[in-house]
Amino acid sequence: REREREEERRERRGEWNMKPSNVAPGPVTQAPTQLAMDPNSGDFLAGLEGVYVKQVRNAAEAFCGFEVANQYEIYQLNPVEGVHFGPEIIHAKEQGDRCCYRNFCGPCRANKTDIYLAQGTEIMLGTYTKSQGLSWCGIPCCKAGGSVKTMVPGSSQGEYATDDPAACPGCTPLRFSLQNYDFDGPRSCCVNAPCVTYAFTIKDQRNQAMLGRLVKESQGCRDMIYKTNKFSVVFPPGANSEDKVALIAATLHSDFNIFEKRKKK
Repeated sequence: REREREEERRERRGEWNMKPSNVAPGPVTQAPTQLAMDPNSGDFLAGLEGVYVKQVRNAAEAFCGFEVANQYEIYQLNPVEGVHFGPEIIHAKEQGDRCCYRNFCGPCRANKTDIYLAQGTEIMLGTYTKSQGLSWCGIPCCKAGGSVKTMVPGSSQGEYATDDPAACPGCTPLRFSLQNYDFDGPRSCCVNAPCVTYAFTIKDQRNQAMLGRLVKESQGCRDMIYKTNKFSVVFPPGANSEDKVALIAATLHSDFNIFEKRKKK
């Protein structure tokens, strides 16, 4: 028993693993670093390599079919392992209290969504705006437009409109552009089906490099119950803070226009 106690003491002191061994050490995996989201520290989104965007679930939507304003929690993503970690860093919230209009029009509704820091300060980073309709629709009177206005502290600011070619989800590849980036998705008969993963490649228009991705994640049977979506976004190398806010807005654009599901039963 005294020997067991001695072994426990050695483990606590870190001596146990210092014994000679013929086994070669494995690769050391460093824990991902949690960003300090300080808007006073210059390009404070510079170290953000990707984000995980999770639409907030609402019981009224899941069980009553009542359409409420969309909200999204945004977390830091480890692009190598494909997992998110740490607390929520950014939040996105759809504006407006027009519940009758929202429930009547569903995914076709016009809206504005604010993107802001979630860590106590609620400092605005940008606003995504969508007009009435759906962006991929080929009928002019039903085609929606999208835009983002970036307002990142300490970074350049601008307003950018989306470019959305006419398409048919399930029949043709899905594509759109925003700011300096093109988003190209494959043709898939199951693009709007529950439980399906759908991925866009992100191409930088400035050098034609395909170095990022935007993925609508599958949630299994929860897709059919909650009708909310989750996304992972890997930012292209070299993207600055304004670019990253625009890429988050592109995620919202894809959700509102392509993946949003009508909540009514």
